[in-house]
Amino acid sequence: MLETADKVGYSEWDGEDFVLPRGDFDSLENALTAFYSAGGYDFFEIVDPEKYASRWLEYVGGLYADIESGKYPVSGKGCVLPLTPKQRSELSARGVPDIFTKDIPKSI
Repeated sequence: MLETADKVGYSEWDGEDFVLPRGDFDSLENALTAFYSAGGYDFFEIVDPEKYASRWLEYVGGLYADIESGKYPVSGKGCVLPLTPKQRSELSARGVPDIFTKDIPKSI
């Protein structure tokens, strides 16, 4: 996501007509998919939170906390995270938990 000094990241999230994405997930795979679909990678790149929409920060931050705490069970359907090998490596080097950097293999 590209930011400029006068633009707030994900500003549409704070708009009156914006409908927050569904937040009740039945599996870790669905929660991770929603996290990255909502801009989860950008969440790891935040330097100045004031440059981002408050509702986006709350949604993605809450989802991050729920995933990290183990709230969602693995369903076995698998999940391939939308990260390049370089992104995975950089996030891991910065201490981002493996759950956000490693794919979940499909169970038989």
